[in-house]
Amino acid sequence: MPYLDLKMALEDSKKKVGDIDKVKHALDTDENMALAKKIVWNPPIRERGVMVMCDKDQEWLLDWWYNNYTDHNHLPIQFVDIGMSESAARYCKARGSYTKMPELHLQNWFKKPFALKMTQFKRTLFMDLDVEVRGSVFELFEDYKGFCVAKDIQTNFTTVKDPVNSGVVLYTYGDMIVDRWAEKVLNNHTLYHGDQDCLDNIEKNYTVLPQIYNWLRLQGESETAMLYHYTGPLGKEIIKKMIKEG
Repeated sequence: MPYLDLKMALEDSKKKVGDIDKVKHALDTDENMALAKKIVWNPPIRERGVMVMCDKDQEWLLDWWYNNYTDHNHLPIQFVDIGMSESAARYCKARGSYTKMPELHLQNWFKKPFALKMTQFKRTLFMDLDVEVRGSVFELFEDYKGFCVAKDIQTNFTTVKDPVNSGVVLYTYGDMIVDRWAEKVLNNHTLYHGDQDCLDNIEKNYTVLPQIYNWLRLQGESETAMLYHYTGPLGKEIIKKMIKEG
């Protein structure tokens, strides 16, 4: 191999690769703080409804989730766009209300509490798109008040002993827990594994949902689960198989 001066080699490599933009921490930009502060509680226009949020990586789940939901429910849906394609946005606009979130400099899973603040409903049921709706959610709205979440299974993705799972959240417009959750994410997200770990690390007074309203894949099958949560990469593979098999 012929000798090449180090400086020349580095310059040659830079020409081939091009300039690489420095990755900015969310707190390094005043823009990110300003955008986050613009996400405020707007007056609700409906009593009850269901919310999901979606980006390009998850939009393949939209049709599967929507069909399962509408097989059992008729409450209005609010779709929050955190980076969908134009075709996915059109899909959502044709099936419910559509809300575009400002381009926050956060990993998408950390955007959840900000999506919750953008609700159009007085009482909202948020769920992840990998949740299979197997029954009516009507009783959830009737029987449970306040900020409601189910317990999670203890894993290495949490920093507390008694974690919750944020894949399903029932809450009321203006809930202070959502505000504190969003603030925790914005100021301390680099310390935690994800949005629900941030939620676990704020002082909160929540109502525990029965497991049937957020039954986790790791718990095995359930004949009574109303909302079955296909968590993790393996869960997504199971959903893909279900979609393929029809």
